[in-house]
Amino acid sequence: MTISMETAAPLYYDIRMAFVWFVVCCLNHVACYGYSRLFIPGFATRLSIEQQKSWKNRSTSTMHATVMSMLFCVYWLSIYDDTNIQRGIEDFVYMSMFVMSGYLVYDSIYEISNFMFQLLDTTPIVNTLDKKDQKIPTKKIKTTLWKVNYTSLTLLAHHLFGLLAHIAIIKFKCGLASRYLMLIYGAEMSTPFLNLCWILMSMNLKQSKMYTFSGTSLLVSFLWRNFIGIYTIVSLTLEASLWKGSTLNGRQYHKDEFLYWLLFGITIVFVLLNATWTYKLAKSAFTDLR
Repeated sequence: MTISMETAAPLYYDIRMAFVWFVVCCLNHVACYGYSRLFIPGFATRLSIEQQKSWKNRSTSTMHATVMSMLFCVYWLSIYDDTNIQRGIEDFVYMSMFVMSGYLVYDSIYEISNFMFQLLDTTPIVNTLDKKDQKIPTKKIKTTLWKVNYTSLTLLAHHLFGLLAHIAIIKFKCGLASRYLMLIYGAEMSTPFLNLCWILMSMNLKQSKMYTFSGTSLLVSFLWRNFIGIYTIVSLTLEASLWKGSTLNGRQYHKDEFLYWLLFGITIVFVLLNATWTYKLAKSAFTDLR
């Protein structure tokens, strides 16, 4: 079933769908500590308090990424029809976008709260400088900005821009733009392997076969992420003419180029971030092999 560009999202795929998934993410965040102690040997003894707190968010992102990966596979293997995008956004795509939006709200709140706690933390820290393989402590730095995790800020910006794109596509009811989102959802496949590597490394299990498997899978999945990003940019470039107020069956197909440039800019950022993260992963893997 498809809907026209003039109609709204189906009632059961409106903002309430995003709210339900937001609540599911919050509940998993709260319950994570309990089931992790049951199913992950050494969780309470091998991980520090801070690592256990971080795992709450990582477990939620793993759950969400697994769901989005399944939605991605179902859509492209059994639902996608090139003619459907000309009539607007399909019900299944609406559902997927609202599920993703619910998670983006959850994770944005988490990252913002972490950022605020870091700014409010006035405990002095000690920086170190490497000199001839020796770590020499420097003076204590009381400025809280030195404590901010700028990697988390990058992820926050990434998610906020992604949420903006979802809102814009739902507002414009653009089937072609929603197709690109369903393509980008395939990048979620790397998240479970990333978090698995993190917890194995945190538990000092880097020599295990599971870590080798997850690390290899992570590198492959990041190559897949880079392919998705580059393919999206190429497709947006080749299909640019479809976004310039052309008509289809006597009516306007895409009403505003603003959405095109918004998606194009976000995709560029997506590609640059993926390239940076892939480089860091490859560098880390090379270090482990030495």
